Amino acid sequence: MLLAFVLTAPATAAGPELQWATYYGTHFQDAAEAVAVAPDGSIVAVGFALSLYDVPPWFAVDAFIAQFSSDGTMLLNEMILEGSGIQGAFGVSVDDAGIITVVGQTESADFPVTADALQGTLGGSADGFLVQLSPDFEIIYATYLGGSGEESIADMAVDKKGGFVVCGYTASEDFPVTDGAFQDSSGGGFDAFVSRIVPGGEPQLTYSTYLGGSGDDCDGAVQDERLLRQAVAVTPGGNIVVAGMTWSEDFPVTEGALQTEHSDSGQDADIYVTVLNPTGEDQLVYSTLLGGPGRDVAEDLVVRDDEKVNLLGLSRSADFPVTANAYQGELLGWQDAIVVQLKALTDIPPEEQLMYSTYFGGSLGGDAGKEGRDAGNAIYMLRTGDIVISGVAGSTDFPTTDGSTLQGGNDIFITRLDTSKKPEKQLVSSILFGGSSAETISVGPVDDGFTTVCIAGATRSPDLPGVEGSYDDTFSGTNLDAFVAKYNLGGIGYSGKSD
Repeated sequence: MLLAFVLTAPATAAGPELQWATYYGTHFQDAAEAVAVAPDGSIVAVGFALSLYDVPPWFAVDAFIAQFSSDGTMLLNEMILEGSGIQGAFGVSVDDAGIITVVGQTESADFPVTADALQGTLGGSADGFLVQLSPDFEIIYATYLGGSGEESIADMAVDKKGGFVVCGYTASEDFPVTDGAFQDSSGGGFDAFVSRIVPGGEPQLTYSTYLGGSGDDCDGAVQDERLLRQAVAVTPGGNIVVAGMTWSEDFPVTEGALQTEHSDSGQDADIYVTVLNPTGEDQLVYSTLLGGPGRDVAEDLVVRDDEKVNLLGLSRSADFPVTANAYQGELLGWQDAIVVQLKALTDIPPEEQLMYSTYFGGSLGGDAGKEGRDAGNAIYMLRTGDIVISGVAGSTDFPTTDGSTLQGGNDIFITRLDTSKKPEKQLVSSILFGGSSAETISVGPVDDGFTTVCIAGATRSPDLPGVEGSYDDTFSGTNLDAFVAKYNLGGIGYSGKSD
């Protein structure tokens, strides 16, 4: 076991400064699952709203889309995507024209699809969906995506040619795949999938493939701690990078990859990181497993070139592979966040592929005798190469640089790491955000191009900081509210957009 580094080094740059925060929601539960920023600086959050009734059907779950002014004082637009079944939104993007694209899952046969949809009817018990809204919140395109079983779209990336690359899970034997797909049939159980959709294109489905082995290759059957965060990105050269979790011993990997065998014979999940070239003859460019005998989950990723993948997630494995320069070399709690930088190349030795890997978390839970429980949800990269991560902290000794400590059962963390430095210098800044109860989801940070980043999520706290004067400064008093917040990262090396 490598030496553990858990340091409280002073910040070398001004720490993140909270600009404002706002609640959102009037239902029993409202939770933001994704956030994006429009060209004018307005902020779009999407997620789900759960309503309870005194008469049948007793409850309803619908997807929401809400747009806030850049200063957080106004709700500019909102829409509820309804149907007779359950639906939730898990990903969002906004293009230069202000068109909003949302992805998620629906169980509704009457979901509002458009006449030009790729798929106009519900295929099975649940399908993925992709919806586009005009800047004034009119539906301009909407489609299902799925087969005769169950599907969900978990994440989305936009490529340079106007296509939307989506990933998710499928339990269908007839999920729509394209000719020449890397994997044209189900491996068994729940498989991952990767698809590229061009709304209004000819054809609209330009690439679609299964991705998986004979076990479950997603969390669709588990639903443990909101582990739906399969993640996808598109490299500058057009390759698709997808990451998730797999129980399959025969998940497709490439020869010479970092880890080619499942760490625990499929008894618990390992991370997978796969690079696909959708136009290549050999589509599987790189694919590796990553993990130890406990549960290891990829929650988000970011790429800035065609080789290096920056990954965030969580681990319950005491021997998750970490590097000698790790900020934290061992698992301290029951579950820690993990940060990984991986060079996705098979023509270099496996030990050189893992450029950086660290645990990040605390050891003590909020309840006496409990181990810490921390999870990374979202990752972002600055121009300098620093990594900004956010997630949910459940450890009373979670590493911070500003002296902030856990206020409730869980708080949101925002942490900046410089992985190029020695371990004792890597922690640039780390702060906690939350109230006296629990924050349960963190999505973002996303850059707004104005030297600030936005986060969103869900909270049970009636006393969130920074809400004074915002659109909604009062907790609804029900079970769960969504929130949106804006931070100035500040300090050396931050200059707005990373792209």
